Amino acid sequence: MDENGEPCLSFTSPKCLFFSAWGRANGSLTVDEIKNAFPLSLNAYYGHRKEAKFDSIIYTSSDDVVAESTAPGSSFRIPLKDATWEFYTDCDLGRIVLNDGTSVYLVKMWRKDDFDRLLEHIGNNPSIFEGFRIRQVQ
Repeated sequence: MDENGEPCLSFTSPKCLFFSAWGRANGSLTVDEIKNAFPLSLNAYYGHRKEAKFDSIIYTSSDDVVAESTAPGSSFRIPLKDATWEFYTDCDLGRIVLNDGTSVYLVKMWRKDDFDRLLEHIGNNPSIFEGFRIRQVQ
């Protein structure tokens, strides 16, 4: 519970809210800028799933039906209707819509250590995340 008696969000929800708000505030981002801001190294859950071919924690979709890997030469595609474990597909959590209409999704699953790496990454990159932070409530 937070100081107002509200239940605290999981590690996933604040990360996705942060991602979406950061994207809206930064208007004309490119996929590469988003990938640089949120590298695979932040999330060990996906970084260690080589058998599943996750080569990024950022995926794009031009039609909001299939999310595709952003890595050059990769053909990894995930049907969004089947990807509720990997992405929020029923709302804008963890989603940025670029000026050209492309949706950019950040993966959904984050463990505590991954979340802690994200918090450290945000703090260490003030030029990327200027004016943004995630406040932890104990």
